[in-house]
Amino acid sequence: KSLQLMLSSNKSLQCLEMKSQASNCTLLIKYLTTGLRRNNTLQELIVDINLSENINLKDFFENTKNLKSLKFIFNLQDISKQVLTLLYHEEIIPYVTDMLKRNEDMKFLKVTFFPHLLSKVTYKDDWISMINQFWEIVLLHPSLYYVMIPKSSIMIDIPNDMKKTLITQRKEKRLGPYPIVEMTQDRPLL
Repeated sequence: KSLQLMLSSNKSLQCLEMKSQASNCTLLIKYLTTGLRRNNTLQELIVDINLSENINLKDFFENTKNLKSLKFIFNLQDISKQVLTLLYHEEIIPYVTDMLKRNEDMKFLKVTFFPHLLSKVTYKDDWISMINQFWEIVLLHPSLYYVMIPKSSIMIDIPNDMKKTLITQRKEKRLGPYPIVEMTQDRPLL
């Protein structure tokens, strides 16, 4: 609750870095989300937490409206790689896509998992449209210049198919060079 209070009342805080090894970070994310909802000054957020299946990240990503830089590292403890892979494709990608739609000032985004996702996964057909939408938002975003996301087979295949079209659209809109996109399986340094 002190985290929520600090974010709600501090009107000059611009950067927050937090790391929690707690086995269940549900309350931490809840208080962080409530604090973000009431904070208009925070521009950079670095979160390194343990991931649990019951964590609600939708509200968190919806309340990152003022951030220019977000680094989110999930540490896997009691979740299978299969469940993590599903969570990534069915929840994280859509939440990040919606966040980028609402936040046109975002410049730097890292979302990673440790250990990494399954390298070969059978994906569902509806993942393709979600991932196409993700790439369209990323590659046409007006201020984004760097994105690091977990590597998965479907995340690699789709941008190559769309890249030429999106580069042309980006030039027509005079948005400058498209963002640097890095896909990784390794835990990055914060």
